[in-house]
Amino acid sequence: FCATNSFGEILYLHMMIVAPEFRKLGVTRQLYSRTMQELKRKGVRSFVVHTTNDSSPLIRFLGFRPGQTFTLLRREPLTGTMETLDNLALGPEHQREVAALDTLVFGMDRPSWIGGLLRQQGPRFFGLRLGAELAASLCLRPRRGEAFCLDLANARTFSDLAELVTRVVRGHAAHRLECFVRTESELHALLQREGFSVPDFFKAIGPLVEWRRGPVGDVGTSSQIQCL
Repeated sequence: FCATNSFGEILYLHMMIVAPEFRKLGVTRQLYSRTMQELKRKGVRSFVVHTTNDSSPLIRFLGFRPGQTFTLLRREPLTGTMETLDNLALGPEHQREVAALDTLVFGMDRPSWIGGLLRQQGPRFFGLRLGAELAASLCLRPRRGEAFCLDLANARTFSDLAELVTRVVRGHAAHRLECFVRTESELHALLQREGFSVPDFFKAIGPLVEWRRGPVGDVGTSSQIQCL
C-alpha cells in the first residue's frame, strides 16, 4: 500500500510498504503506477515525494524533478542533568500562533495539520517567545524505544531557532534523538555540534531526495526550511 496526504492541492506520497515476500518482484513499480493513475483520475496534478537511493530511479522515470535533500542525524542517549522545559511547552491553546509560524516558513496555511498534532498525546511542542510574540517552535514526534524525532522546526530567524533547539535537545539528553535535517543547513551544523551524526545504515541509502512534479510552486522550499 501507499499512504498519502495533501496540503491544499499538493499531494505528498509517503509510507510505501511492500510485504517482504513480494519485494524485488516489480511490485513497487506497479504500486506507484497504479497509485498515480488513481490520483490523476481524482484530479490531482501536483505531487511531492521523498526517496532513498533505492527508489529514486523509478521516481525519475515517472517524470519527477529532484530538489533539496535531507540527511538523517541521530544522537544516542547521554548521561547528565536535564534542563526543565515546562516554560517552553506549547499545547492546543497555542494552535493559532504555531500555525502562523508554520505558514511563514512552509509557505502554506496548514491549520488542521498543526492542530491535529497539537491535540495528539504523543508529540511534544515547544516554543521560544520574544516578549509576547512566538519567535520559534519545535515539535518532537515519538519514535520507538522512547526516542524522539525533531520536526516542524520553525522560526522567524535562525538565531531564535538555534536557542530553542539547543535547549530542547539538552533537555532530552536521556533520549535518543533523530532529525531529518535539510542537508548542509544551519540546523545540520548545529546538531552536529550537539553530538548528532549520520547512522551507519543511512550512509548507504541517504540522503533523502525531495522530488516534485506538476504545478507545485515554491511551497516548502524557502531558505527557512530546516528539516523534513
